[in-house]
Amino acid sequence: MRMHPEMRVGQELQVHAIADLRASMGGPDAKGVAVGAWGVAETPVGTISAGRMPIPRWGLGLIANPGGCLNCLSDMTVDRVSFDTELGGHIVGLAGDASADGIGTATLTLGRIPTDLQRSRATDSGHDIWGYGMWSTWRTRSRDGLGVGLADGWMRYEVGQLRVEAEGVFAGGQIRSPESPDPSVVLPPVYVQQGGGALQLEWDFIGVEAGFASGDLAPGRGVADGMDQIDLPRDQAWTNLVIAENYSMDRLQFRRRIGALTDVAWFRPSITVQPDERLLIRGWFTASTTLVQADALHPEVGGTVQWNAWQGLQLRGDVAYFVGDGAIVEGYVAWVY
Repeated sequence: MRMHPEMRVGQELQVHAIADLRASMGGPDAKGVAVGAWGVAETPVGTISAGRMPIPRWGLGLIANPGGCLNCLSDMTVDRVSFDTELGGHIVGLAGDASADGIGTATLTLGRIPTDLQRSRATDSGHDIWGYGMWSTWRTRSRDGLGVGLADGWMRYEVGQLRVEAEGVFAGGQIRSPESPDPSVVLPPVYVQQGGGALQLEWDFIGVEAGFASGDLAPGRGVADGMDQIDLPRDQAWTNLVIAENYSMDRLQFRRRIGALTDVAWFRPSITVQPDERLLIRGWFTASTTLVQADALHPEVGGTVQWNAWQGLQLRGDVAYFVGDGAIVEGYVAWVY
């Protein structure tokens, strides 16, 4: 159940709160209660937000993905102060985050991001519409000399029933003084070089997605197995990009067994049918291969049915099958208001 009360204090100030109450009858998806509270102030020069809030979604959601959906693994919230304004039809945003692990994050957003209303008006009238931009962050931590920058470019083109959307990301930097379990051992610097991206094409009821996330030669994937992607002092490069856990191109292999998309290239055709505005049916097939690791990946086929039943009550069912290696069926019931 999701609760999102909102209070307006005059015309310029809003106060938001959000809480997700989750219960599971099996499986690893339930992660307790996600809560947040933040204020939004409208000023003559832009919008100021402060508090614990869901991260804004960027592009396809490869990196900045707030979750909150029926089958999402988490709701990503941050302690943030941000400022957003509009210049020449483009959004300009600045934000600063603080975290309990000592990492400070500065974020810059710049782009032309049409609203859903602008998009529907353009496509309904037979016109095309573009969206594009750059989302970038810089993360630092003083105790180990961490300094890592990330640049995420996004583009979307729509006309009629055609949508073409792409996102590409690169992260680079270093950890100058990695912390060692043994204080007498001084570890060499760790260098970060990671990249990935995805391309989606959708026309009428047919969709195709292709993407990749870079891997690493170090043992493990650095996701569910808890192993780091460095093997000091021999291996000083951290090159596996881990896609946001709420971004999913399959239901079993990466979501359940590996934990997140990393060290993989994938191709995913799909068919979507929407008999009415409340019912959505989708079938898909995913083929994937590793970029660095040697373990074999299995093709996966699946389907989803989602029904917006009544006043925020949502029902969803998913089925997925590893070709030659097991299947899973999941069901979700949620009330969103």
